Amino acid sequence: DWQELCTFYGLDEIQKNFDRSLRNGKGPIYIRKQDDLYYAHGSPCPAYDQQAHQCRYYQSPLKPENCSDFPLYLDGRTIVADTRCEALDLPRLLQMLKAATPDMDFTTRQHPDFAVLNYIEFRSKKRS
Repeated sequence: DWQELCTFYGLDEIQKNFDRSLRNGKGPIYIRKQDDLYYAHGSPCPAYDQQAHQCRYYQSPLKPENCSDFPLYLDGRTIVADTRCEALDLPRLLQMLKAATPDMDFTTRQHPDFAVLNYIEFRSKKRS
């Protein structure tokens, strides 16, 4: 929500102005708004402390609900896998996905700027 966005990204502006900048393509390219919620895509969470290797808000009431989904997030027909999680074995995950859903095709790609983010796109296999 707006308050979380301001907290995590250090925003100090009026929501109406920020929303206008997003609509005009002048806001941060990694933030999208849908209905009354904001979503960050293609960028590591700013609450993650790269040096300490931990979330600044994990044990606080400021932790957003969807952070419990870490290290996998669903974005449309794409699974975003964040390999900063030491428990995530990307090759094993792909193996399990293929075994569990043999009627699906999977393609993977790394984010061009954030190598820790891997995109697993899936679609139904074509029937002959």
